Amino acid sequence: MKFELKKPGLGIIILAALLLESISVMQYTYTRSLLKEELQKRMEIELAAKTGIIMNTLESAETTMQERLGDMQAHLNRPDSLFSVTKRLIKANRHVVGGCMAFLPDYYPEKGRFFEPYASKDGSGRIRVEQLGGEDHDYTLHPAYGEVLRSGKSIWSDPYFFEADSVVRLTTYSYPLRDKSGEIAAVCGLDINLSWLGDTLNTNLFYPSSFGLLLTRSGKIVGGPGRKRTSPESFHEISRLLKESDSEMIVFRDGKTRKRAFIHRAALPKDPEWDIALVNYYDEVFQPINRMRLSGLLMTLTGLLLLGFIINRYARNARKLHTAEVQQARIGSELQVARDLQMQFLPKTFPERKDIDIYGSLVPAREVGGDLFDCFFREDGRLVFCIGDVSGKGVPSALIMAMIHSLFRMVSAREDDPARIMQALNEEACRNNEANMFVTFFLGIFDPGNGLLRYCNAGHDNPVLIGRTAGKLPVKANFPIGVFTDSVYEGEECTLTPGTTVFLYTDGVTEARNPRREQFTMDRILEILGKVAGNPSLTARKVLETMDAEISRFVEDAQQSDDLTMLAVRYVEVGELVLNEKLTLKNDIKQIAGLGVFIKDLATRVPLPDTQARKLRLAAEEIVVNVMNYAYPPGEEGEVAVEAASDGKNLEITVSDTGLPFDPTAKPDADTTLSVEDREVGGLGIHLARQMADRIRYERRGDRNILTLTMNIQPS
Repeated sequence: MKFELKKPGLGIIILAALLLESISVMQYTYTRSLLKEELQKRMEIELAAKTGIIMNTLESAETTMQERLGDMQAHLNRPDSLFSVTKRLIKANRHVVGGCMAFLPDYYPEKGRFFEPYASKDGSGRIRVEQLGGEDHDYTLHPAYGEVLRSGKSIWSDPYFFEADSVVRLTTYSYPLRDKSGEIAAVCGLDINLSWLGDTLNTNLFYPSSFGLLLTRSGKIVGGPGRKRTSPESFHEISRLLKESDSEMIVFRDGKTRKRAFIHRAALPKDPEWDIALVNYYDEVFQPINRMRLSGLLMTLTGLLLLGFIINRYARNARKLHTAEVQQARIGSELQVARDLQMQFLPKTFPERKDIDIYGSLVPAREVGGDLFDCFFREDGRLVFCIGDVSGKGVPSALIMAMIHSLFRMVSAREDDPARIMQALNEEACRNNEANMFVTFFLGIFDPGNGLLRYCNAGHDNPVLIGRTAGKLPVKANFPIGVFTDSVYEGEECTLTPGTTVFLYTDGVTEARNPRREQFTMDRILEILGKVAGNPSLTARKVLETMDAEISRFVEDAQQSDDLTMLAVRYVEVGELVLNEKLTLKNDIKQIAGLGVFIKDLATRVPLPDTQARKLRLAAEEIVVNVMNYAYPPGEEGEVAVEAASDGKNLEITVSDTGLPFDPTAKPDADTTLSVEDREVGGLGIHLARQMADRIRYERRGDRNILTLTMNIQPS
């Protein structure tokens, strides 16, 4: 990112940086002093607690000695019993691992010059007693022995190892044993195992790497941490520094690393003259504040970058705002053009017919929406209509809508099977559909002559049929258009009675929300339409106006979130049929005479002018004869059905069979200018039909070929 800051903006950033750094230094210094004071208080508490634990243990040994003095004095005149006395002496205290009574030389002549009953505990707690004194063990040479005799007082010895290869460090409490006359008879000693000191000193410390030491005044180690806390080299280096300096801060090397540590000390309040020292690493003590300072520094840098970014953006804001306004105006103009183009795809007016009433509306949620509806009458008099909803909103949805609409118009103009129309739409929608958009779609083909509605659904909501009541039109869901290229669509059909209205809609209607986030729902649609059902004066426009008013009342002032699209198709009752007859013939040319009688009767009852009657008879006979000769394989029996219906104004003749698929309307007209010898055989029947009928259409419905001729009845 490139910043283009002017001098005033740079000055603001420098001033802000200096101010923030000053505040950060002050906070760091103050917090550091607080941490140091807190460490001092914590260490004083730790030292007091650990001193108390150590002194309690040592004093328990002194108490044990005091409690057993009477027992030892009572057995001075029986030297052999002193072994049991020594055993009882060390058994009384769990920290005592050994005890002795070292008598003055020749105190018991019969026992020799050196007499020292000694008891010791092994690892399992069993006690072993022995006479330890002798020429090879002259206890009178031990410093503690001589010190007790000279002073007449008890003393604690510096720590020592009982044997050269021993790993157990001991200290001995020595006490003068006096006889009844008050003279010293022996020096009694209790050996204390100091292995517990390491755990006592290094348990429940505040920092993970901290450790404690217990040292004599001469710097000799009494107890310390295990190898997990510090290396032996560092341990002895720290011990040496503690002996040489009283400073609260020491610097030492741990391998190749130079480390700093705080030292807090406390002396035992009485003999032995030992010191406790607690070691806390400098980096660990100030780790929280150092992390906080690093985080603060990063936040400061981030804030400065953000400040620079804001100043930079602010400096360019006016120019960008102007550019945005210009661009927004251009986009708004383009969207308006796109909406105008989109609305041009929708029907502007609806055909005015006596037999069908149509009305539709679309209100987009944005400038450009993704819904569509359409309807038109084909040349064969059938009404083709559809409604759809493209996934998504905006311009992409509108483009998909335009493509589907154009393809729908093109395919449905010639195709009579709704399922095949839907299949063609799906194949085109799946081609190059990188945006993975899909369309829910419903299309229908309605024949007002007989009320037959053929339809196919592609994932759209069920239309509603409004007659005496209102209910859903049963439909097969099928997949929406554009989901799978191999989707198979199933068409359906039903017959509408005059006065029935088909109401179609998109999910913008059912999912319209009010300020309380409640939806309009399908149940509400059925309830509203049920109230207007059975009204003979109900028009398609009235249906949509009623629904639109109810939606507006429901949503109140909530913003529209989806396109609102509705279409109503009403089948209007135009009068009773004056003629509705049917004739069924075998595919035998001998039965053609019956057709002549049937047509003559029709012409008389309608009635037809003579010219129309002759044309109708010739056309019907040519078509039926062709069916009898070519629809069925040679030797196969079949039927040809001829139906006639008239309302007095129009006459509709329908010829159907179950033979091989054949569309006679696809054949070109016969060239009547050629001679009989030069003219191609066939084609005269459909030529006459085209000349006679005002409308002609063919469709393959199921296993039947259906050819329908419609002619306007001319006045006689």
